[in-house]
Amino acid sequence: MSAPSASAGTLACGWDPDAAKNVAYYNHCASSGNVVIRVEQHHGNPGFDRCVGPRRTPLGSLSDIRYAWYKGKTC
Repeated sequence: MSAPSASAGTLACGWDPDAAKNVAYYNHCASSGNVVIRVEQHHGNPGFDRCVGPRRTPLGSLSDIRYAWYKGKTC
């Protein structure tokens, strides 16, 4: 099962992978404030929490990053 992504030319809020570039992104759509996200990895590697600010943040290669989601916290 694959995660939903934005249609061409738009950026999704939240998990926003770019398959063409093989880059996993998280797009925090708020205009201010930082939030904690959980980054889930492939290959049995443990996930980790990360603080991200507004706008689109690169998380790494899609071959390493499986998914990312908002944990309901600020940082």
